Amino acid sequence: MPKFYRISTALICLLILSVPASVQAQGLIWSLPEDGTWARYEGTYNQTEIRSGVAEGNLVLEWIRELTIKSLGTEQAMYQGEETTCHWIEFKQVTGKPSEAGIDPGSYGVRIYKVLIPEEVIIGKVIDGQDILVDYIPIVKGYRQLSLFEEVEEIETPVFQVYPLVTLLRHYRKISEEGPASLSLKAGGFETTKYLGSLTTESPTNRTRNKGEFWRSPDVPFGIAQWSINVQKENKDREDGRGEFRLASEITENMSLVATGDGAQTELETP
Repeated sequence: MPKFYRISTALICLLILSVPASVQAQGLIWSLPEDGTWARYEGTYNQTEIRSGVAEGNLVLEWIRELTIKSLGTEQAMYQGEETTCHWIEFKQVTGKPSEAGIDPGSYGVRIYKVLIPEEVIIGKVIDGQDILVDYIPIVKGYRQLSLFEEVEEIETPVFQVYPLVTLLRHYRKISEEGPASLSLKAGGFETTKYLGSLTTESPTNRTRNKGEFWRSPDVPFGIAQWSINVQKENKDREDGRGEFRLASEITENMSLVATGDGAQTELETP
């Protein structure tokens, strides 16, 4: 995986949040399944860098992606001053080029995150019972390995944000329910509810527009059966007006459920 991928995805985060709206969704994790449950998604991750005035034209990068989410068991831990039931959840993302073995991730195409999540914070909504926006997942502790060539390290922050390093799917502040939809996926047929979400973040020189379609089903572990995301990054000079933003890059992620099962085991050796 080229280093370009690591830099460009990180840049998407460096913007100011927009005004919240009343919605209901919880990003990638809507519910917590039984211990040992796993769900695997496959799809594509493509990036286009706009290069005006370059003879070769825009730079187009295309990868395939696999994401596996595992429920690895529970333990009692202190959260907000009280002992509570927490769940170990592991995310393994593999991004790379097609190969005879499946995916060739190169040097930096594999990321693994293992986090201990308080059960009570997974509520399937963006606005919680105190009318506060749920924009991330609180964790008690966690670990990560950012490539197979790097050491496992502890996550020092008390929150876990899946965007943008695990997925482009966000905790959207603006969302609409499109109604029921029947999906026929590699993992089987599912009755789902389709949602449209959007989130725009902006600074004086950069603007990012994230638009997503995603399908939720109570019959899918963790809640999401499929998603399709488009992220457009625009920029301008500081002295220019807001109408002068120019498209700088576009990223798309399309993922769908291919398999589920039980007997999940961790791939991350932690203390």
